[in-house]
Amino acid sequence: MPDDQIRAQRREASAQKLVLLGHRIRRLRRERDLTQEQLAAAANIDRRVIGYIEHGQRDFGVSLLWPIANALGVNAADLLKGLD
Repeated sequence: MPDDQIRAQRREASAQKLVLLGHRIRRLRRERDLTQEQLAAAANIDRRVIGYIEHGQRDFGVSLLWPIANALGVNAADLLKGLD
């Protein structure tokens, strides 16, 4: 398989994981009866960023993952479980 096909498959797999992570964050937010605005305020993140993350439209790192996890009352590692 050519290298460009391998890279494309890896990008697609990463994109799917971002969507799954975003859905997990949205589910937890809703279970806690939080709006995107409330979660964003608790995590000190712009509400639009929360929306992008929940829809898998934004790649993000631990600098955003930790405050989101803390605002949801979960461990950041728990948000990532099963995504590998």
